[in-house]
Amino acid sequence: MTAVADLSRTLSSALSVEGVIVASSNAGGNDRAMSEAAAEGLLLSAYTAAEHFVREFFFELIDGVSLSRLFPSPLSGLSASLNRSIVYLATDKLDWMPPAGTVEPRANTLFPNGHPFLRLKWRDTFSERLNDAKMVRDRIAHSGEKAEATYWLKVAEQQQAYKRPGAWLISRSAEFATPTSNLKVLVTTLESMAVALSDHAPDLDRLLGPTQPVPENAKAIPGTFKCVTCSAVGSAMVGSPLGRCRSTTCAPTRDKTTWAYFAE
Repeated sequence: MTAVADLSRTLSSALSVEGVIVASSNAGGNDRAMSEAAAEGLLLSAYTAAEHFVREFFFELIDGVSLSRLFPSPLSGLSASLNRSIVYLATDKLDWMPPAGTVEPRANTLFPNGHPFLRLKWRDTFSERLNDAKMVRDRIAHSGEKAEATYWLKVAEQQQAYKRPGAWLISRSAEFATPTSNLKVLVTTLESMAVALSDHAPDLDRLLGPTQPVPENAKAIPGTFKCVTCSAVGSAMVGSPLGRCRSTTCAPTRDKTTWAYFAE
């Protein structure tokens, strides 16, 4: 079973349990406290499973098991144990969950023509949800002052009703008009991340939301860029600046170009 199939099974189970947890929280009293504890445990296990997925999927890419046609690995054909040794060459501890600062740079080095982790790039709302998942996970797993302060500042916004992370998880998300718990939003975010990374041609705007505008000095990643002004398609080598739009509409002007990104 591949890493994405294993995670999909875990998160599908988590989403089915989420509804039971949120429903039972309305009873109050001890049932409410139990629901909060259950929500924390569910988020912690889902996040751990997603973190494991990213690590194992990364090595599937390195070994040439996944997406080898789109992202051919220069290490394909070597032994899996040797590939792991190469990835861990500088350190034996890596922060695997995007938007971590270690996975993408390592992928940039090993996949010079682009890699699927770049599909998450420029999707600020989605990145914020992943950050929320990490901060809540850290608050659940650690009782230190730093984890608590970060949780208050970035997630709970110093609302004492959410002193326990489980209380925030079972509460209604402010993002959606349809009643949706914060727990469901985060678990769904982890699932969308996995599909976006591992699918051959995922509908990224549906999974992750649209990208933010891309400036002309941004470095190109695999995919298509269209001028926001005239919809002309721009071409640039992966890793090089996008530059200005050269269409007959935009070229005569001196305005800087803003691009919209579409996945390959």
